[in-house]
Amino acid sequence: MSLPYYKRYTRDLLDGTVGMKLELKGAYGLILDLIYHHNGDLPDESGYISGQLGCTKNKWTSLKKQLVELGKISIVDGKVTNNRAKTEVNLLKKYSKQQSKNRQKPHVYGGSSETVVDTARIDTEPDTDTLKETNKEIANDKAPAKPLPDRKSIDENWKLLMDGLDGLVPKSRLSPMAAKQEFYLSHKSREPKMLVAAVINYYRSPEVAEREEKFKPALPRVIKENLYEPFIGLPIPAKPLSYAEQRMAYHLRDLQETAQ
Repeated sequence: MSLPYYKRYTRDLLDGTVGMKLELKGAYGLILDLIYHHNGDLPDESGYISGQLGCTKNKWTSLKKQLVELGKISIVDGKVTNNRAKTEVNLLKKYSKQQSKNRQKPHVYGGSSETVVDTARIDTEPDTDTLKETNKEIANDKAPAKPLPDRKSIDENWKLLMDGLDGLVPKSRLSPMAAKQEFYLSHKSREPKMLVAAVINYYRSPEVAEREEKFKPALPRVIKENLYEPFIGLPIPAKPLSYAEQRMAYHLRDLQETAQ
C-alpha cells in the first residue's frame, strides 16, 4: 500500500536545488513524490515515469541523467531511489512492524488477560516520543547495547572533526558550542570516528560544496538532523579540500565531460 503522505523537508529541498532550472526542479519534486508513492521501489520505466511527468521519454532520459549526476537520485537494480526516501521508508516499515507486534501483546482488563488486536490505521508519521521508544525496542531485540566511548575518546574525535572541517565550513556556520553538544548526543548512536568521517564527507560532497556560504547548512543542524546519513561508512578523508579546491575540481570534471 502506498503512503498517503510523507515528510517533505522543504528547506533541504530548496537548499539542495539552488542553481537548478525550473524544469529540473519540478521533475525532481515529482520524482520524490513517485518514489514515496511506491514505498521506495519506483520502477525505472521510462514510459510510466514520463507519463507521470507529462513529458516525452527522451526528455525524461535527459532529466534523469542530470539528476543522477547531481547525486539526487540513483538507479539500483532497476529502481529509481533516493537516499533519504530509502531511510524514511525503512524507518516507517520498522515502526509499523513493531506496532503490529505490540498490538498482539496481551492486555489486562479487570484481572483477566486477553489479546486485543487493534485494527485502526497505523499513522504514517508517528510522534517523536513513540518512535524513540520503538527504536529502542528494535535495537534491544537485535543485539545487546554497546559500551559507550569514554569522554576522552569523544573529545579527541571532536578535535579531529573540527580539524577536518577547516576550510570546508564558514566559521559563521560552525557554532562550536551548539555543534559540540549535538556531537556528544549523537555519539550514543554512532561510533565517533564514523560520525566524524560522515560529516566531513557530507561537506565535501559537490551538492554542498557548490553552494554559496550562506546556504551551507550549519554544523549543529547537520549533526542533529542526520544530514550526513548517506555518507555513513565512508573513510575519513586523508586531506580535506578547501572550498576553493573543491570548486576547481568540480569545474575541471565538467570540462572533461564536455570535452569527451
